[in-house]
Amino acid sequence: MNHEHQPQYLELLASNLMGWLGEKGGALSEYELLGIIKAEIPQFFQLEPPLDTLYQKHFWLFHHLYRLQHRLSEQKLHLSVNALSIQVAPLNIQSDHLAQTDPLKAFYLDINNLYLSQDEVHKMQEKFWQRYLAIDKKAQAIKTLGLTGCPELTQEVIKRRYKQLVHKSHPDKQGDAAQFDAIKQAYNTLLSLF
Repeated sequence: MNHEHQPQYLELLASNLMGWLGEKGGALSEYELLGIIKAEIPQFFQLEPPLDTLYQKHFWLFHHLYRLQHRLSEQKLHLSVNALSIQVAPLNIQSDHLAQTDPLKAFYLDINNLYLSQDEVHKMQEKFWQRYLAIDKKAQAIKTLGLTGCPELTQEVIKRRYKQLVHKSHPDKQGDAAQFDAIKQAYNTLLSLF
């Protein structure tokens, strides 16, 4: 199963993507792009072993989009790869830096992730949602710890502030138990983001 050295798949996508983007006003969702590929170049998904799951089709597409992103950067273009919006724009320093440091890009460029087991995919999804929910709670946690105006939020800053607040609010020191619990929860929420 060595799909890495099969450039025809990248060429299929590269030769069609710009035209499809032009027809759709400059941006496509992953769902739209999957539908177009299925209708216009179905051979893109015809591999051995076959791509049986939605995850595998998604991965195969994103693997090639990230490879195409690299190719387009040499032409001073940035391919934005996102499930909700796939689009091309002129390359700028910020988009170039983001593309180089994108952990999702590293994941999708590793072809070994194509045939992950259902259990492995499920575990990744669980981790994603845990992190997503933690990010959703981040603003409240920052407020609870009194770090709203903090210019740089590091683990060290969070731990120092946590120790200060726990010392003041601990129930053993006549502190408020509900406030103490809220501080602990906020601390754990912020640490889960690192």
